[in-house]
Amino acid sequence: MKEQRLNQTVDSLLVPLLVTSDETESQRLLDHLIADHILPVSKEIIYHKLGAHFSGHDLQDSQDVQNNVVLKLLSTLRECKHDPDGRTISNFRSYVAVTTYNACNEYLRQRYPQRNSLKNQLRYVFTHVAQLAMWTNEDGKAVCGRVENKSQKAKAAAQDQLSKVAGSVRTLGLEDKPLIETATAILKLLDGPVELDDLVSLVAEAKGIKDEAAQNEDAASLLERIADGAPRIDQSLEQRTYLQRLWKEICELPLRQRMVLLLNLKDAYGSSQLEMLPFTGVATIRQIARVLEIDEEEFATLWYELPIEDAQIAKRLDLTRQQVINLRKAARQRLARRMKESAF
Repeated sequence: MKEQRLNQTVDSLLVPLLVTSDETESQRLLDHLIADHILPVSKEIIYHKLGAHFSGHDLQDSQDVQNNVVLKLLSTLRECKHDPDGRTISNFRSYVAVTTYNACNEYLRQRYPQRNSLKNQLRYVFTHVAQLAMWTNEDGKAVCGRVENKSQKAKAAAQDQLSKVAGSVRTLGLEDKPLIETATAILKLLDGPVELDDLVSLVAEAKGIKDEAAQNEDAASLLERIADGAPRIDQSLEQRTYLQRLWKEICELPLRQRMVLLLNLKDAYGSSQLEMLPFTGVATIRQIARVLEIDEEEFATLWYELPIEDAQIAKRLDLTRQQVINLRKAARQRLARRMKESAF
């Protein structure tokens, strides 16, 4: 009866594992799932997703990502076995793929923070600027281009075309240009759409961004930079409650303190940390704009230019640069105090 019921809600690959009560058989089935269904799928994804980032001693990172995927999936399978009705997986292969993609993205976020930040900014540009668009190609990869390219279901640029453009983008003088101008100039050179990952590489080349692998995993994070002594946030949903409390306290700051804090919020590598709020679901970009009392259309333009330097913030608020620094210091002190008080 149990097996018949599970066949209707769970991938058939998992049913034997979920119904057996024999520990030896259970371990045998787990080994089978790892060898025949987890490793083949995850290895292929890791190779295609991260292969270009691995070389020399970094090859150990590939194995670390693989091990993390296996451990996460084993934990999930044990949960399913303990409570098959509460945790169901209807397509195990897809579940393995999603888990692996998430692990790869987490690796890139930690290892290459500037590239990840640039990728998020480009994603925002191509989904919010009227004449631009982002869509998925036949291989399931994100592609950037103009709206008319999308309607024609155009494919991504060929590799020889990318190589040619990569050799010339540094001569275009785009280092200090807005991101949207840089991206559209590259699209013009390509005369067509381009995969998002390739566009990130070309824009980084144009702007001279060299994202060395982050060696210090304890680099200042959003919360460490604002509230001294606060627990670390690594895009972790487990600590999302803390980030929600922090956001609530930020919203209660005086307007100028909110602005000098959020518009310049950046990590140790100079990348904007404000994107963490929509990423974790704590606040949308529209909600952030309202808290800053900035018109939503204007903020959409500002978003991909973040973080904004103090001189620009000072000009916006009609303050001196030192006043901006003092306001931010006061905001951080208040947040640190309020977060400690709310912990009791």
